[in-house]
Amino acid sequence: MYTQLVSFNPLDWPFVLSAVAVLGGTAAFIWLRHRQPLLLALWLCHLALLVPMLGLTEHPHYPNDRYNYLSAIVWSVLVGAVLWQFRATRARPLLLIAVILVAGGCGLASFQQSKMWRNTVAFFGAILERLGNDPYRSDIHWRLGRVLARKGQHEAALKELATAVEINPKRTDPMVEMAGVYCHLGQLKDAQQWLERSLQLNSRDALAHYNLAVVLEKLGKAPGALDYFQKAVALNPADVDYRLSLAGALETAGRAQEAESHVWEALRLAPDAPRVLATAGGMMMRKQKPDEALFYLSKAVEKNPDFAEAHHRIGILKGTMGQHQEAQVHFSRVLRLRPDFVEGHLALGMALDSIGKRAEAAASFREALRLNPDSVPALKQLGWLLVSAPENPRRNAEEALKVARRAVVSTGEQDAEALELLAAACALGGLRQEEIDSVTKALAAAKASGQTDRTARLARRLESFGEMKPSSN
Repeated sequence: MYTQLVSFNPLDWPFVLSAVAVLGGTAAFIWLRHRQPLLLALWLCHLALLVPMLGLTEHPHYPNDRYNYLSAIVWSVLVGAVLWQFRATRARPLLLIAVILVAGGCGLASFQQSKMWRNTVAFFGAILERLGNDPYRSDIHWRLGRVLARKGQHEAALKELATAVEINPKRTDPMVEMAGVYCHLGQLKDAQQWLERSLQLNSRDALAHYNLAVVLEKLGKAPGALDYFQKAVALNPADVDYRLSLAGALETAGRAQEAESHVWEALRLAPDAPRVLATAGGMMMRKQKPDEALFYLSKAVEKNPDFAEAHHRIGILKGTMGQHQEAQVHFSRVLRLRPDFVEGHLALGMALDSIGKRAEAAASFREALRLNPDSVPALKQLGWLLVSAPENPRRNAEEALKVARRAVVSTGEQDAEALELLAAACALGGLRQEEIDSVTKALAAAKASGQTDRTARLARRLESFGEMKPSSN
């Protein structure tokens, strides 16, 4: 970046001398064209290659000097021609020495220059050294901060971005970038403050509106988030990510019809985008239209075979259709892509259980619990699998009791299914009194939550215990 070209007077002496040199050189080559036609030809080629890189049509001017090797080809031809002229003279040894010295000097200069190009951080650091106190360094500090943030060097990134704002307090790009870093660090209040500050300076920044909406969603301020998602879409209606996020916020707010309209618009704007197709498929799933949902989700994985979320949804659809073998294939694919996906292990376990692979199903449920020991769905699935397995009843009873008790504790003894599971585990382990106590609590929880079928089943079971009364504990 040549800061002297950002704002300059063409009558300053460096530019006047440059103009005189170019015009004078052109006139001289035209005058010598009959005796040395090669010089004029090379000069015109040089100008033809150089002019497009000078940034003459831009403001500020950004000459692309990194492409000067193209115009330098002309000078290579000229040097080659000169060497050819002296090829048969006594000056050949001197020419050879000159070539070696020049080549060595150029090689050394290239080596020194290459140090600043070894990576982006070094490059921006070298630019900052050359800029000194020029105000343009605000832009470089911002760019450097952005690179450091992508590398995960958050503290260094925040320092560079803060410097950029300090140099130019009205520049909003570093503020938005700082908000992203703070959001990544979980400091959502700081992120919110920087985004609000940037919007005070530039209320038409769609990205700032969008990012602020994301931050507010994470802070649990859904109504405010919805407003900013709407502003982002209004400012940049062609951005499908903005539209999909707005659709999700509208869905959460209970405005399903409006949400659907934005999904269809996103699909019109980007009919082949995997995320848009997957969102449309999810929308069709919620509307209980499995065929349409499968159509969009299949297109999503066709466009992106490694789209884990779309594979997961297809697996769920296949499971509801009774196609558990196909569901297993999709869930297995999800876990190859995302091995730490708890819901994926849970879903795979249910599919395996449905096709009779109980041992593999139990292994999937256990892996889900290893990743999230408090996953109530995984505790319930593993518990029911253990109490219903015909093999190894004693060993299953011990594990089932542990699992069921964890499920009951995790749900605060208010979940009828978890309490019924504990009763079944107690029955398997021969703990009669605890079984009765669990059935009694499960019955009360089922009545409180309006589960009529479970209430009737538990009442019949309690009656079957006869005269034995539950303990007072």
